Amino acid sequence: RNTNVKETVAPDTVALYLAALRDVCSRSDAVYIGASTALTEYDIMPQVRKILEDAKIPSFALEGDIRVREGVLFGVSSLETEKIGLYNADKIASMLYGEVPRLLSQKFVGVPSIAMNLDMANKIGYEISLASLATMDQIYGEKIR
Repeated sequence: RNTNVKETVAPDTVALYLAALRDVCSRSDAVYIGASTALTEYDIMPQVRKILEDAKIPSFALEGDIRVREGVLFGVSSLETEKIGLYNADKIASMLYGEVPRLLSQKFVGVPSIAMNLDMANKIGYEISLASLATMDQIYGEKIR
């Protein structure tokens, strides 16, 4: 709301995105970084990371471990991608062999996989318990390598 971000890609897309992020960060306890043309089409994660560091607030990324690796604090890991693909392939194969789609179970049981950037946690002063750290599926950071 009132972020002045345009729906179409324009020359000022990056500037508007970064200004909107600064504004939201200044008024929030945490931010959600969704998929955006500004992020996917331009190389602005260094600027986004700096804004998040300066704001010292937690961040969560829709695009998961890709953005976490680049500096967002948390995201959903893509470790389950293969299982989801196999599940979908199995359903498609069942339909190709004549099973009626509505009779197929649509329940996929997956375990949430969380990715975390430990460097960002340290930079913003985000304390995480050892128990929480143990539940992370992917942890990124310079000291982890």
